[in-house]
Amino acid sequence: MKQRYTLVSGRLRRVGLLFLLVLMASGGAWAQGPRLYYTQGSGTASLDAAKAVNADGTAGATLATAASNFSQPTDIAVDKLNGYIYVADQYVGSGGILRFTTAGTGRTVIVPPTAGATYNGLALDVAGNRLFFTQGSATNSALDALKVVNLATSAVSVLASGPSSFTQPTDLALDAAGGLLYVADQYVGTGGILRFTTAGTGRTVVVPGLANTDYNGLALDVTGNRLFFTQGSAVATLDALKVVSLATGFAVTQLATGAANFTQPTDLALDAAGGLLYVADQYVGTGGILRF
Repeated sequence: MKQRYTLVSGRLRRVGLLFLLVLMASGGAWAQGPRLYYTQGSGTASLDAAKAVNADGTAGATLATAASNFSQPTDIAVDKLNGYIYVADQYVGSGGILRFTTAGTGRTVIVPPTAGATYNGLALDVAGNRLFFTQGSATNSALDALKVVNLATSAVSVLASGPSSFTQPTDLALDAAGGLLYVADQYVGTGGILRFTTAGTGRTVVVPGLANTDYNGLALDVTGNRLFFTQGSAVATLDALKVVSLATGFAVTQLATGAANFTQPTDLALDAAGGLLYVADQYVGTGGILRF
């Protein structure tokens, strides 16, 4: 999904260390910049974690960690108003969508696992008290889906699904005011960046798939009417940070690329006021969280 897999003894096993992140203003003050919340995933259970750090690199904290909390966490969403974080925990058949307090306590399963599928991207609608998420499968295309869970009742609704809509969806970005969802659909060469209404209708290809790459992270700038995204590949020259204009024509601009900048970028967070982008760069031992 947001990371490549190998098949080991009939199960999908993730290769490497994965960082996925969300950016939140810290209180009303930006003296140290906003605070980054991120997930760290690994084939080593003790390294699975939800963490937070100030955007200047200070005050790092581990909020929750290890197999008692996770089975390879992927995306994260923060409800600062109510003091919660939501984590998509992806390992096939044993993950789920979890809720913690922003201190890392009170672990609650919001959506239980689905056999044969993983949960990948999250987009929180605080005003609507609902959480949009993507569900992907490497073995059953009928399980690829865009869904939403009502956080008051835990009722889950399917908005779009199957091979007519997706080829393994990953990240999500929500334009709540516009009633739109952007979905990174990742499978190499056949995916793309898609747009739906929040009812799951009006499927539109915003950025078509590109051979030998996948799209992973999304960050929406509603005011600027543009969508930033990461492009990852096993070919280093294809790793990139890009932006697409959401006006008619969907023109794409490349911002940074190649091995000098990335080792397979995944997620994104945007500080629109500060003119900064934070990129989760995933490859074991050489990645990290970067700022541009």
